[in-house]
Amino acid sequence: MKIPNAHALNCDGLRRSLRRLIIFLPVVMFCVGQRMDAAEQYWRTDGSSGGTWTSTNWSNPASATGGTAWGSGNDAFFTAGSTLTFVTSTLFRNVTLSDGIAVTITAAGTASAGAHIYDIRTGSSLTWQSQNFTANGTSFTKNGQGTWNIGAIGNAYSGGFTLNAGTVIVTGTNSLGAGSLSINGGTIQSSGSTAFAPTSITVGGDFALSGTGDDTWNGNVDIGSATRTITNGTSSNATRTFTGTISGAAGLTFEGGGGSGAVVLSGSNNYLGVTTVNEGVVKLDGGTTADPILKNTGGVVLTTGGTLLFSGAGDTNNKLHTAATMTLGGGTLNTGGLNGLDQTVGALTLTASSVIDFAALVSGSQTLRFAASNADWTGRTLSIWNWTAGIDHLFFGTSASGLDASQLAQVSFYGGSGTGFLGTGAIASDGQLSAIPEPSTVGALVALAGLICWRERRRLRGMMLACGPTQWEAAPEMNRLPS
Repeated sequence: MKIPNAHALNCDGLRRSLRRLIIFLPVVMFCVGQRMDAAEQYWRTDGSSGGTWTSTNWSNPASATGGTAWGSGNDAFFTAGSTLTFVTSTLFRNVTLSDGIAVTITAAGTASAGAHIYDIRTGSSLTWQSQNFTANGTSFTKNGQGTWNIGAIGNAYSGGFTLNAGTVIVTGTNSLGAGSLSINGGTIQSSGSTAFAPTSITVGGDFALSGTGDDTWNGNVDIGSATRTITNGTSSNATRTFTGTISGAAGLTFEGGGGSGAVVLSGSNNYLGVTTVNEGVVKLDGGTTADPILKNTGGVVLTTGGTLLFSGAGDTNNKLHTAATMTLGGGTLNTGGLNGLDQTVGALTLTASSVIDFAALVSGSQTLRFAASNADWTGRTLSIWNWTAGIDHLFFGTSASGLDASQLAQVSFYGGSGTGFLGTGAIASDGQLSAIPEPSTVGALVALAGLICWRERRRLRGMMLACGPTQWEAAPEMNRLPS
């Protein structure tokens, strides 16, 4: 038997090791180089204004007056309030602001491509508006609880934007880029009427919207497997419209941030969880019978201060999944006064006094159909606003058992928005509700009618007596009036 040469075996092993090293060495060197080349440089700490990015105002460690020129591709740190001007094509990587400072950078030319992390810490603000960036290979990540005012950007960078925390202020279509948008927290503040067009939106945490104007968010949204909360603090009746499909295995919760704006959903959304409106207005705009706005939501919950408003065209079941349950816990379901609306939903659960608003449809008809909803409503009222008999139609189930007598006593119909009481609820054999005046109201109407008739009789009798016996006898039928 031939025994392998030990020296040959060692050589073969060495060759294999060298081949692996040759393959992976460039990757290792690139990764190491990226970290080693990105030194930290600190802008001068004396708070003086002026200077350019490439001037000798940097140092490491931080010093009052700096003294070192900028090193290409390094990380920039600011520890005091500062004002400076960028220099076109300057290479930099990350930007960090310490707590409680304000930094303003004047835009200039085009910044080179790179994956940039902006860590703007608590109480700090970075104003760097309208800076152009190389379109290909540029991406941004916003960390920290502070604020970055991007403003408007002239070109659409493709690398994507990630918001992890804090506030980003945007005023232009390109501010958040033309790539993917990831939202894991924080606030997006915008003004004007802007159409953002990321290729996709991934939501990995709760976030907030603020600002003014009517913004449109194009692109599909993936909320993942956990319920996400969107807090809408927009003002001046601003709208934030999501036109794409919102998908995910969980639900959406909408909170009000003290503003007067609305979140508008106009795509055919197929997320599976519950839609909750705790405060503010959520509009379901448009939709078709084949593709309703909330086509798969497991249910709708409206609590005090929360309104779900139907808008756009009315159609058969074009707003909600027909089996979605409805829980009213102090909120308002507003049909929008849409002619042709005929929406079926699941059973209604009433956990606090709430409102269904038919929004004063002038002509045509609108119909809202709940499944039979027998439950204890003691201590809770369901107010039906802007009700017009023959135009507005409300059903519970398909028979007279859709609500019981005690529930019907808790239903109140109004001709206006909580004014012009029409009566309490009655249910027909097909489950349709109508307003029945209370007995005291009926009695008062009968008494009033009787009084009017009595006064009219007295008035006519007096007139006949004043005419004299000749006219009296000429009209014997009048003589039959009771005295």
